[in-house]
Amino acid sequence: MRSIFINKKLIFIIVFLYIWFISISATSYQEEIKKNTELFKKATENFNNGEFQSAVEILEEILSFFETTREAHDIYYMLGKSYYALKQIDKSYSYLKKYQINFRYGKHTREVDELISYIENIRKKISEIGVELPDVNEFLLNARKLKENKMYDLAIVNLKKAIDIEPENPMYHHEMAVLYNLKNRISSYNFNVNYLENELEYYLKITENVVTPEIYYNIAFIYQRMDMYEKAVEYWRKVVDISPDTNIGKVSSVYIDKYQKNIEN
Repeated sequence: MRSIFINKKLIFIIVFLYIWFISISATSYQEEIKKNTELFKKATENFNNGEFQSAVEILEEILSFFETTREAHDIYYMLGKSYYALKQIDKSYSYLKKYQINFRYGKHTREVDELISYIENIRKKISEIGVELPDVNEFLLNARKLKENKMYDLAIVNLKKAIDIEPENPMYHHEMAVLYNLKNRISSYNFNVNYLENELEYYLKITENVVTPEIYYNIAFIYQRMDMYEKAVEYWRKVVDISPDTNIGKVSSVYIDKYQKNIEN
C-alpha cells in the first residue's frame, strides 16, 4: 500500500511540475511576443519618420522571430527601403528580392518591383559597358573593401581611379555619390556643403547616361538640403513627369506643393 501511495505522490509531483513548466513557458513566450511586437511598432514608427538607421537596427533584431509570420511582409519591405535610403544597395536588393519571392501579391509589390527593376537596370548598364582593363576591377574591389571598413577617403581615391578609366560608367558615379553621402554623415552633426556638392556632382553625372526617377529624386533632395529650392522643385518635377503614379512620384508632388509656396513667398 505504501508503495502505491508513493507512486501516486510521485505521479502527482511530475504532473504538477509539467503543468508548472508549461505555464512558465507559455508566460515566457507571451512576454517575448509582447516585446517583439513593441519593437516592431517602434521600427515602423522610425521608418515612417525617416529614421532609417534606427529602423534597420530594430528590424534586423526581430527578423528571426517574425520570419515565418505575416509581419515578415512589412519587415522585408521596410528593410529593403531603409537600406536603399542608407545607400546600401546590395542589402536593399537582397531584402526586396525576399519580399518579391515570398509575397508576390503583397500590398507593396508594385513599389518593390519598381525599385528592383531600377537596381537591375543599373547593374545591366555595367555589364553592357564591359570591363577590359584589370585595373578597374582592382580599384573597385579596393574601394568597396575600404568602404566596408569606413575608410571613405581612401575608398574615394580608388573609385576616382576607376572613373578615370571608365568615365561613362553610371554605377561608378552612383557609388561615388554614396561615398560622399557617407562622409557627410560622419563629418559632423551639421551637413557639410562640400560633401553635398560632391555627391550632387556624381548624381548629375549619372543622368548623362541613365535617367531614372530615383536619381532625380536624390538630386532634388540634395538641392533641398542646400536650400536651393527652385532647383529642387525642378528635379521633383522631372520625377513626376517620368512616374506620376508611383509612390516616389506622389511624394515628389507633395514636395513641389510645399516648396513652391516658399519660392513664391
